[in-house]
Amino acid sequence: MIRSEVLGELKDCAAGLVALAELLASRRVGTKAIALALPSAIEACGGVAVAAEKLAADVLRTAGEHLDATSEIRAVFDRAIASVRTLEREVTASGSAPADARSRLVLERTAHDASVHVAAVLFVAEMFTAASAPRTVSIRVADVLGFGPALADGPHVIRATLDAPPEPFATTDARLLRALVELGVQLVAASGVSAPHVAVTSRGSGAHVRVGTPPEPATPAFAAVARRASSRPPPAQGTVLAVRRLPWSEHTHHLARAAAIMTGADLLVDASGRLLTVVFS
Repeated sequence: MIRSEVLGELKDCAAGLVALAELLASRRVGTKAIALALPSAIEACGGVAVAAEKLAADVLRTAGEHLDATSEIRAVFDRAIASVRTLEREVTASGSAPADARSRLVLERTAHDASVHVAAVLFVAEMFTAASAPRTVSIRVADVLGFGPALADGPHVIRATLDAPPEPFATTDARLLRALVELGVQLVAASGVSAPHVAVTSRGSGAHVRVGTPPEPATPAFAAVARRASSRPPPAQGTVLAVRRLPWSEHTHHLARAAAIMTGADLLVDASGRLLTVVFS
C-alpha cells in the first residue's frame, strides 16, 4: 500500500524545488531574492531525499511481482534522489547567491533537472496508487482525456492530437486511464514521434486507445485539406491532450504495463517504441 501521508510529504518538499527553479528562471528576480530562497531550498532537498526513499519502498512493495517494473521503479527513484543531491551541492557551493550569470544559469538548470526527476517519481507513485487501490467506474474515455490542466507551450510540454468520440466507455479507474495515456504520449514522443496522436475506439464493451503517429491522409484531396487546416489556430480544448515532458528511460514501458495488468487492462508497445496501445474492458 502506498501511504498517502508519505506521498503528501514528498509533494510538500518538492514544491520547494519547483519554487527555486521558477525563481531562477525569472530574469526579473535579483540576487537578493535568490539569496533569501537558498536556505529553504537546501532544506527542501534534504526533505525530498528522505521522503523519496520512504515512498520508493511503498511503490516497490505495491509492484512486487512485476520484476521488470520494480527494477525500473528503483531506477526512477535513484535518478531523482541523485539529481536532488546534485542540486543540494550546487546550492551549498553558491554560498549566499550565484556569483555571476553563468553560475545562475548552471543552478537554474540543476534545479529544473531535479524538479522534473521528482515529478517523474510522483507520476509513478500516483499511477501505482491508482492501480493498487482503483476507484473502478464505467466512464466515457473522452471525458477523461478531453479535459486537463492548462499547460503553456514550450519545450517541456507535448501536445498530442486527440480523436476521442463520445461512444467508447471503459470500466477502470479514471486516474489510471489518464496516467497510462499520458505516459504513452511521452514514450512515443521520446521515440521520435514529433506529433503524437491519440485515437480512441470502442472494443466490445470497452475501449481501445492507440497512441502513435497521426493517421495517413486517405487521398491527395484530403492531404490538401489537412495542409490548410495546419495553418489555422490551435484546436480547442478537448481535441488536444497536453502532457508535461518528463525524463523517462527506454525501460519505462514496463511501469505502464505493470500498472495496466494490475487493473485488468492490456498494454502493448511496438518494438520501435513509436506505437503504444492500451485496451480497457
